[in-house]
Amino acid sequence: MIEVREALLALAARHPLQSADATGYLLRSFFESLRRHVRAEQDLLAIFTDLTPPGGTLN
Repeated sequence: MIEVREALLALAARHPLQSADATGYLLRSFFESLRRHVRAEQDLLAIFTDLTPPGGTLN
């Protein structure tokens, strides 16, 4: 994530650290891993929701 931050800050300052293709690849990789992370959290939430008794809390 630090690499993404540095690449975007350099790009915004008009001093890119790498080629446009490399930056694009970096961002695609970052967003794909972010999508996997969000999907895993959604799966966990679905599991926890199914475990919660109707109208109650887990004790």
